[in-house]
Amino acid sequence: MEGNKISLRALDPDDDRGLKTMADSHQPINFEEALKPFYQRASEAEERLLKLEAALASKKDAGNEEHLKTISNFQSKAENDNAELATEFEKLKYVKQADAGEGEHLKTIRDLQSELEDAKAEALSERKKAEELAAENEKHKYRIKHLIRALEEADQKLGSRSDHNSEATAPKIHKLGHELR
Repeated sequence: MEGNKISLRALDPDDDRGLKTMADSHQPINFEEALKPFYQRASEAEERLLKLEAALASKKDAGNEEHLKTISNFQSKAENDNAELATEFEKLKYVKQADAGEGEHLKTIRDLQSELEDAKAEALSERKKAEELAAENEKHKYRIKHLIRALEEADQKLGSRSDHNSEATAPKIHKLGHELR
């Protein structure tokens, strides 16, 4: 452990026993020699890695059979599902083609339904107008009926005063009353 400790004397630039930098030594550096320990450790690590991979592969082979069966089952299910999807897709294509042909008919039907709804709305409006006119007509008939009575009563009152005038107007009033009933 003492080799790992750095003494303060080693860092003193005036101390001849201290560390020397590469610039202080005028000798060329051999990088291959300097890197040899690193290459050695790297090759040892590669050997250990190969051994671990071999051990892992042998363990995997035993468990792989079960995984391969599971994968095979999933693949067969996926193939069946793909076949079903292809069949459904073909059905959808035929339906889409049929819908394209029926699309024109559906548009015509929608147009006709729209026209029918418009006609129904117009008929309802006309029916309301007819009902309003019928109610107004009944009011007019009622008024005319009372006017005729009032005329007949007035004619009778006048008739008692002058008989010749009532004889001319009485049939006209009577005829008008019958037409309204």
